[in-house]
Amino acid sequence: MERTLREPLSLHRSVHQRVELPRSGTALARGILAAAALLLCLLALAFWMRWPIIGLIWPAPVTNGTFLAAIAASIAAPVLFIVWTGDFGAVRAGAVTLGAIYAGFVLASLPPLAVGNSAFTPFVVVSAIAVAGNVLMFRWARAYPEREQQATPSAVLWFFAISSIMLVVPGVAALLGTDLMPSPQPIETLRLYGAIYAGAGAFFLWGIARPTWSNARLVLIAFLVYDALRLTVLPEILPRMLANPAGTRTASWIYWGAVIASALFCVVFLMMATLHRRRGHRINRS
Repeated sequence: MERTLREPLSLHRSVHQRVELPRSGTALARGILAAAALLLCLLALAFWMRWPIIGLIWPAPVTNGTFLAAIAASIAAPVLFIVWTGDFGAVRAGAVTLGAIYAGFVLASLPPLAVGNSAFTPFVVVSAIAVAGNVLMFRWARAYPEREQQATPSAVLWFFAISSIMLVVPGVAALLGTDLMPSPQPIETLRLYGAIYAGAGAFFLWGIARPTWSNARLVLIAFLVYDALRLTVLPEILPRMLANPAGTRTASWIYWGAVIASALFCVVFLMMATLHRRRGHRINRS
């Protein structure tokens, strides 16, 4: 990370520095990824609207449907972006993240299974299969290097480092049964949320380990979608927090402050990249 932090994206380097990708199977890959994105969008809608089907999908009490909806949508958004751009090398970032989340789901399911909670049996089986599927997806995507090979800006890498700490620490704590979440959760839900937090942290860590703009852009898109959906419920939550600040968890203030700050950060850097791209187009045509 030290080396990459010293190599910010130069405004004089073209953002169109790309590599040629294998063409075999790309149409099929696009179709599969598009179908997966559609299912994720439907899942997000189901959690947001609290459709009864979520009782068959989620084995623990659904204490915050909008949070789970935002998570599903934030996964769907970069998948759709990959379908649009054909940047299949960036699939590895998603495979690492989803693999980490589902591995966390497996770990989170073990305690309730140990006490005979049969609701977690199909969930842990599906999660274990998903872990294997993401390993295979990662291996498949290794044939496709990231298309945007320029270095990630230093500020973005520092943002990733801070964000990964803020997600992995409470995520691992929740998996171990320690509640550092913004609001109290039942123990089964707490552990599952911990898996999501830790997996989201893995997304940032992969962006640091593979500091190309292809990976960084996906992370920024995913978390901008998540932040935008979460901010829709802030007008409902904020008055309650302000009315009883002493009774509001410190983690809740940190969480919402981070959501607002990260949304602004993502917007700024995605806009900068877009403007830089357009400038590069004009230079190349001239």
